Amino acid sequence: MPCASPLGQNNRHSHSSPKGAARYNAPHTLAELKDGLSRLKDILPATVEGYFDYVDTVSAPGALDSKTKELIAIGIIAYHRCEDCIALHVNKALDLGASKQDILEAALMATVFGGGPSMGITASHILPAIEQYQRERGGK
Repeated sequence: MPCASPLGQNNRHSHSSPKGAARYNAPHTLAELKDGLSRLKDILPATVEGYFDYVDTVSAPGALDSKTKELIAIGIIAYHRCEDCIALHVNKALDLGASKQDILEAALMATVFGGGPSMGITASHILPAIEQYQRERGGK
């Protein structure tokens, strides 16, 4: 699943090296992402809307439900180490009812193919993102 979601809740794709858990702030990253995508949509509306229409189509429930598709996205994100994607999709997975355990197990599937870097991004970004969003939800 691409590093994206419905318009207004999407992200730019970042393959930069992880910044470290102490500096990664998923809610802040998500807010910056939404702002950047809004500005990009103002410049290239057809392109941005067309891309997110596609994302909406492949993300819709079918043989797999939405939560399962988000967990698959989490594994792909951990493999690619996309910080913006983490901010978006961890939040979305929690919204869809995924547990901390669900998200971490999906992320750690990436280590089968991505090894240590996938383990590192899970520890330094995905786990803190889960915990930050859970605090925002009152510890859920």
